[in-house]
Amino acid sequence: MITLAEIRDGVTATWLLVKGNPEGLRGFDFSEAGFWRSFQVIVPLLPAFAIGIAAEHRYLVAAEPDLATVPFLVFLAVKLAGEVVNWFGAPLLLAALAGPLGIAARFAPLITATNWASLPAAILPTIAALGYGIGLLSDQGAGLVGLIGLAASLAIFYRVSRMTTGCSAQIAVVMLLIGLIFAKLIGVVTSHLVG
Repeated sequence: MITLAEIRDGVTATWLLVKGNPEGLRGFDFSEAGFWRSFQVIVPLLPAFAIGIAAEHRYLVAAEPDLATVPFLVFLAVKLAGEVVNWFGAPLLLAALAGPLGIAARFAPLITATNWASLPAAILPTIAALGYGIGLLSDQGAGLVGLIGLAASLAIFYRVSRMTTGCSAQIAVVMLLIGLIFAKLIGVVTSHLVG
């Protein structure tokens, strides 16, 4: 299991890369073991996923009362399964496209770094979801904070991708779009399953 020290180091390294400091690359373990270990970052992300899913459920039930017939635990389980599929599936998709994108040689470091970057990238979206879930934010307020959080997340992943692979801005944007489209497709499938 990853440690708090590893989490701290991963967040610190991410922040350095976001600031454009290549020293951040030294904060990641780019060995084969480090690559596989980085997938364990999903464990501390699970509460953030659950908070986001709970807020989504609350919003959907308010907007479409028919969804209230879907038990929350079923909704949570299906949506969490979707997050897990996205967590492991997006890197597999990117692996298949790494050659054409010209990032094959830096694929493993890219995935390692972006896995760790997922922690700080989740902060604002989780705050928005939590604020809405406990009633501190209206749906409009949560939407605004969530939109800012999405923009911040994309900026983090964009910067980490460029710093890790040395790819062009266009390739970094393509990688972001691939990730967004894949996540959206998973979201559509899981929404269909629960509603």
